[in-house]
Amino acid sequence: MNSGGDTPPSAILVVELLEHIFEQVPRSDLLSLCCASRLFNSIAIGTLYRTIELHTSSDVVKCCKTLLNVPGVANVVRHLVITIKERNHPPEPLHGFFPNVHLLDGLYFPPRRNDRTHLHSFYRLVCTALNSASGVTSLDLSGGGIQFETILGGCHFPRLRKLTYDIDLGPEAISFILRHPSIQNLTIRPSHTISPQTIPPMVLRELSSFTGPTELVPMFIPGSRVTEIGIVSSECSDDFDFLAEQMNMSSNPIRILRFTGLMWCLRLAEAVARSLSEIEVLVFTSTMLVERDHSRRPGSFLNQLQCILPSLNRLRRLDVTTTIAAYGLLPQVRDLDDEHLILEKWSDLCPTLTMCALPSDVLWTKGASKWTPDTSNHLGSLWVKSRLLQ
Repeated sequence: MNSGGDTPPSAILVVELLEHIFEQVPRSDLLSLCCASRLFNSIAIGTLYRTIELHTSSDVVKCCKTLLNVPGVANVVRHLVITIKERNHPPEPLHGFFPNVHLLDGLYFPPRRNDRTHLHSFYRLVCTALNSASGVTSLDLSGGGIQFETILGGCHFPRLRKLTYDIDLGPEAISFILRHPSIQNLTIRPSHTISPQTIPPMVLRELSSFTGPTELVPMFIPGSRVTEIGIVSSECSDDFDFLAEQMNMSSNPIRILRFTGLMWCLRLAEAVARSLSEIEVLVFTSTMLVERDHSRRPGSFLNQLQCILPSLNRLRRLDVTTTIAAYGLLPQVRDLDDEHLILEKWSDLCPTLTMCALPSDVLWTKGASKWTPDTSNHLGSLWVKSRLLQ
């Protein structure tokens, strides 16, 4: 320490260098470094527990005990992921704070008397442990092994910026979101259909990125600062003109829009062209294995897109892809010939367009007025070689 009581710059530099070094050290060695000195312990603890990922019920128990019993651990946690996927789990005693609680079918059930008391103690323990991690900025919850609704009812993270919620959106989850107006990145992937009537409009003024079902767009976008949206639709019967109007109610213009559905939806593309003229990135992803209707096949949809491209005068990237091979067949080199012809037409219709990924899933880029595929992709490399040989 210097005479002014401030930490010397050289000491700060040493700590920062050690932090970068420790990030490259294997986890097993970090545990050993914790025992080397107080300085090493504080830095190693920060590296070990900055990001916590819990994938089993046992992980949750051990984590809670650590957060509450080891000094300084709760203060360094920034990213918390709880993904409980275990099902049909054999009964397993959990010792420590609640020795009589067992696991059955992935959920907590006390095996003896005073069931409510044991469950209450367990959830109170988890809430207490999570609340002690007040510096959490990113929270990811999914799976059915724990009653997350019960836990969220008593939790608050003052610095929360990113929330991913892959569980049914119930009253406690809604209250939890409303208690965190600092959220900037929100992803909601509920496993069941949502009833919009049960969800009040939520004004998250700091929200800049939203991903979720189409039903939730009117609940979260108006009044926010969203510039990036990902919407998921189980059918193409949504009122996309209404959705586009709701997106337009963000205080910032929408720059990026990603759509995932059973099929590509031209009506959404048309609604975007009418209402979201400042869009820069537009992504369509189909999850359907086989397009039964010929009018929904890639060539037809891609041709139909030509009608809206002149209206999108700021579009830089357009993706039209599938989560599986088109028509159930792997793409061939000749498919890239068709895509190249389409992209040549699109260049005239939308001069700002410089990047595209089409059903072959090969990324195309435009440079010097020519479209070329990504040669790190095997198919793209074969196409370039075939062109050179012509």
